[in-house]
Amino acid sequence: MQEKVSEQTSELNLLLITHDFPPSAFVGGKRAAGFCRYLPEYGIRPVVLTVQERYLEQRDDSFPAPPGVRIERTPVMTNPVEWYGRWKASSPPARDSSPATAPQPTAQKRQGFFRRHVLALVKAPNDYWVWYVPAVRAAKKLMGKVPFAAVISSGPPWISHLIARRIKEKYGLPWLADFRDPWASLHRDERPPWRHRYDLRLEAKCLKSADLIVCNTERLRQAYARCHPDIPESKWVTLTNGYDDAIPFEAAEKKPGKVLVHLGDLYGTRRIDTFCQAIADLAAGGKIDSSSLKILFIGEMDPGLFASSHQYIKNLIQNGCIEFQPRVSWLRAQEILSSADVLLVFQGAFALQVPAKFYEYLRTGKPVFAVTEPGALTDLLESTQSGIWADAKDPAAIAAKFLEALALPTLSREEVQRRYDAHFHYRFLSAQLAEWIRKLNGAGGLPR
Repeated sequence: MQEKVSEQTSELNLLLITHDFPPSAFVGGKRAAGFCRYLPEYGIRPVVLTVQERYLEQRDDSFPAPPGVRIERTPVMTNPVEWYGRWKASSPPARDSSPATAPQPTAQKRQGFFRRHVLALVKAPNDYWVWYVPAVRAAKKLMGKVPFAAVISSGPPWISHLIARRIKEKYGLPWLADFRDPWASLHRDERPPWRHRYDLRLEAKCLKSADLIVCNTERLRQAYARCHPDIPESKWVTLTNGYDDAIPFEAAEKKPGKVLVHLGDLYGTRRIDTFCQAIADLAAGGKIDSSSLKILFIGEMDPGLFASSHQYIKNLIQNGCIEFQPRVSWLRAQEILSSADVLLVFQGAFALQVPAKFYEYLRTGKPVFAVTEPGALTDLLESTQSGIWADAKDPAAIAAKFLEALALPTLSREEVQRRYDAHFHYRFLSAQLAEWIRKLNGAGGLPR
């Protein structure tokens, strides 16, 4: 571990390219902000290249950018899909001379086929490609003013890596590519095959060009390395997400009885139906008292997930045992977490990833109960001894493990510091990142 910078240690400038940065509400921005807060302690001064605040999709002013960090915000170009949408909205409705009958299946299929391929084309490599040109221009201007020692990009969105790759090609700077999620070689969606092949080529070019590839879970690192055996093993490293305690907050008022909280949106395979079935069975069997139990789901939820669960918990919703609430600010979320007794995670089949909120859960010292499949999350739960988990496909196992979770103790702040700070606090993570940056800059090659 590198020590904090001394007076004799030279300070290095780092260009950090990230589409999301506070006040963006997206979790990727919080990872970047955590590094920016503590890297200066280790002699690395970050300069952030990001988008102007007016382009943020979700904003959360309760989580501010670290003070003293230089932030260069750029505009973005207009996406052709937006052009079409504006034209369509301003155009008068077309007269329909066709018979008032349902369209033939063949016509529907052709129209869907055309739309699918056109959208795949204009959104390549993703919806955020319109940031590429303004960001590259801004980066070139910065290069003329600041002597950068390295560049780091964080994705998704993957456009950040394409911008960084262009900067590396032009200026020869060491490049650290931070991968927070699976890209093309580890993820396949409904886009056309030609588009997937295009994404695979972009991913491969970025991975080969980067001097260091940073993955935020060990399972993600191993999976990427297996898919790209031609890339030297020394280029793959793991640096997890983490937590920060620099922003103070007050704990919310403690509710009577046991309070369990799930924080964040629920979608995809993050199913809750088996959990709800387990809770309903426990209540019906008298193994839990639903009148002294409060389970809060805070965030947006896929309507399909809610529909599949509602049949089990209608009565529990009516008596107030289970409650669904909309998103709250980051600061309010920390207050709610601090007053809970058990914290919930629903990870589904995302075996290579750990939700960023899990690390904020760790900071509270509250026990965690996860409904998931074996993967990076269960690895971390077991290695940190921070809670227990049950398989999402097994309501009986969920019920049994749920009762165990209710009996788990809360750790004191001192115990949290002793167990977790030296592994997951952003000060520790930034020290490791600073060490890699110095090795790349000093040796001009790969760290060993």
